[in-house]
Amino acid sequence: MTEQEIQKFSDDYISQTHVRVNLKKRGWQVKLVRFTKSPEKFYYGQCYIEEKTIKLNMEILEFISDNEIIDTIKHEVAHALASIK
Repeated sequence: MTEQEIQKFSDDYISQTHVRVNLKKRGWQVKLVRFTKSPEKFYYGQCYIEEKTIKLNMEILEFISDNEIIDTIKHEVAHALASIK
C-alpha cells in the first residue's frame, strides 16, 4: 500500500459504523509518521489516547504486506475503542 492508500484506509476505517463508535467524530485522527528514535522506531503503530491520535510508523509499514498494515490499523483502533468510556 502507498502512504496515500494507508491514510485513506485509516481515515475511512475510523469513520465506519461497524466499529460501533465513529472515532473521527470524537476527534481522533491517524497520522503517518517516521519514528526514528528508540523505543518507538520498532513499533508498527502506537495509540496515543490523551492525544486522540493513532500514529503509524512508515519506516516499518513500507516493508510489510497490505494485510499486516490493515491488521496494525485495526489493532490500534481497538486500543482507541477500549479507551472510550
